[in-house]
Amino acid sequence: MDTLFELIPSIVDSLSSQFTTHELIIALAQKHQREYIEALYEHRKSERPFGTIHSKIGKYLKKTNFVRFVRLDEVDKDIFGQASKNALWEKIP
Repeated sequence: MDTLFELIPSIVDSLSSQFTTHELIIALAQKHQREYIEALYEHRKSERPFGTIHSKIGKYLKKTNFVRFVRLDEVDKDIFGQASKNALWEKIP
């Protein structure tokens, strides 16, 4: 997971000024497939490895100083193409 966390700032830079957690995760998984798979493998014994790492990514974002939480009711599609509510973030200039 630490490797994924290190990659997140560069992914955030490539996103629009407001973005959802899902948008970040999809871009992260596309651009850094090996690291994303390694994180999934680390959590292979979890009932929901995708959900586990995605939750950790959200918690990581809350602790950063380069984005701020906007709201939790933004609806878009997750990595599986399913619509669900998730967090909306905003870059801090």
